[in-house]
Amino acid sequence: MIATMQVPKAIEAWCENLERYSDFQNRLPRGRTYLRNGSVIDLQIASGEVKALVCGSSVYQVAVKIMPVSKARWKSICKDCAGAIDSLVELLQGRLSRAVMERICREKTGLFPSPKEIQLSCSCPDWAFMCKHIAAVLYGIGARLDKARTPLPASPTG
Repeated sequence: MIATMQVPKAIEAWCENLERYSDFQNRLPRGRTYLRNGSVIDLQIASGEVKALVCGSSVYQVAVKIMPVSKARWKSICKDCAGAIDSLVELLQGRLSRAVMERICREKTGLFPSPKEIQLSCSCPDWAFMCKHIAAVLYGIGARLDKARTPLPASPTG
């Protein structure tokens, strides 16, 4: 499904992580459409929290809170990635080797949050844990990650 979108590596990895939330498969395509159509009209990303406004039948407030990566997990990632950097220039440009990307994207032990490590809320009347507005914001985070290409911090915050 993601391969047909022709998206860069960071957003592809984030989207693949989202698609592991199998309970939400019916919401994710609608969220992608909302993002593509420009319905995410404000996306504010801060440490551990994202706030957004999403335009649907009304303008809805969305909040996403992500638990920080534990120190033990961060140390494990750093240890596993030591020596796996192919080029300092690529690293400074925000590009990571395939081995590093595979390690940081690993389910349960990588950097991306699992469903239990993320709190989602939306002001819309939809009863679902993840509505299409939240899905749009989550895909927006992936797009922003790819645009920013910010190097990873030396240690986890929090």
